[in-house]
Amino acid sequence: MAPEKDLLQLARYIRDAFTAQPTRRFIQGFFLHDTTMELWVFDRSGPYSSGDIDIHEEPEKFIRAIARYAMMDDEELGLDTFTELDDKGRFIIISEDATGKENRMRLDRAPFVKQRAVVCRGTTCFRSSDQATVVKISWTSDKRLQARCLPTSKPNTQQQQQQQQKMFVIHGLGGSGKTQVCLKFAEDYREE
Repeated sequence: MAPEKDLLQLARYIRDAFTAQPTRRFIQGFFLHDTTMELWVFDRSGPYSSGDIDIHEEPEKFIRAIARYAMMDDEELGLDTFTELDDKGRFIIISEDATGKENRMRLDRAPFVKQRAVVCRGTTCFRSSDQATVVKISWTSDKRLQARCLPTSKPNTQQQQQQQQKMFVIHGLGGSGKTQVCLKFAEDYREE
């Protein structure tokens, strides 16, 4: 087992990585103390340990672990694979239900809401480049319902679209950050 001070130092590095990469899903790390290796995975629910591996008694585990770290792709490293980057910046791909056509929704480079804690939902919100949409990305358990934003009504004409106040209903489970997102959005668009 890693000494407590070493685990705390690793946790600080993990917190810094989650702060710099707020949409990251998890982070891998390991300790090597004398002849003992311990593998760690940190996600938004906390840290998980492999337990101690004696590299002299189980050298094949040590070699497999190091080789695996060296060969991980972005998804296995816990990097965000939902948003993508190109020379024009960050975007997500959205499929239209009726046609199946894929469109790129451009996002602002920096999120306007991000959580600083490691053990949390990791909610991160980006505005679309045209400022018409907010994209909320958060870590969720597969056992939780996800919050959804739905337009309350659909204007019939282009003139109605321009004149109508834009209203959205945001719903989801308690503690999912709905109020935080709405307050930040209202503050930023107060004048409009």
